Amino acid sequence: MNTQNKIELGSLIHATLRSEDLLPAFLHALEDYKHPKAGAFNSELIELGFGHSMCGVCGLGNREEWPEAFDDDMASEIISDMMDALNELAPDGYYFGAHEGDGSDFGFWPLSEWSVSNVEGAKHLGTLELESGEYFEVLATDDKLVFGSACNAGFLESGYILRESFESLDETLQELHADLETYYRDGASYVSRIVCNERM
Repeated sequence: MNTQNKIELGSLIHATLRSEDLLPAFLHALEDYKHPKAGAFNSELIELGFGHSMCGVCGLGNREEWPEAFDDDMASEIISDMMDALNELAPDGYYFGAHEGDGSDFGFWPLSEWSVSNVEGAKHLGTLELESGEYFEVLATDDKLVFGSACNAGFLESGYILRESFESLDETLQELHADLETYYRDGASYVSRIVCNERM
């Protein structure tokens, strides 16, 4: 899709997952890049009860100004649709979404080739079961926790979470569990630390 303004690669908004931060940032980006759906998002938000002026929708950034019927579920759905629209603008070899290493940094990032983690000598930590019914085997290496499933061909990696030097193994495991629950409940764009392959 061609835009009149050149896409700025890298971060668009960072250090937040709050809907009241993401909604205006994504809407302004869609408007700045002249995405054809920008007007439709404005119209939808106005129909939902947001105020407006000649400049567009008002009050997105202040939760106290949100219409009474507008809730987090509605915000999440619109944010997801806006992210899809922004992804349509991504140049070849890039995607719009959360950064692989920081789920609270949204922008245009280069696609990376998936490479399998070296799990030789990794410690098997056990099976991680999720509320959704999904489950993963978890292996610990020196620098990451790798999750996936075992089969007759060996271990099939689904993704990993990098271990932070200040975290205990249990703390990293809790972060992995929380991110996987978020992934299956809210979607991949809402995870903060896990990196997943296309099998997920």
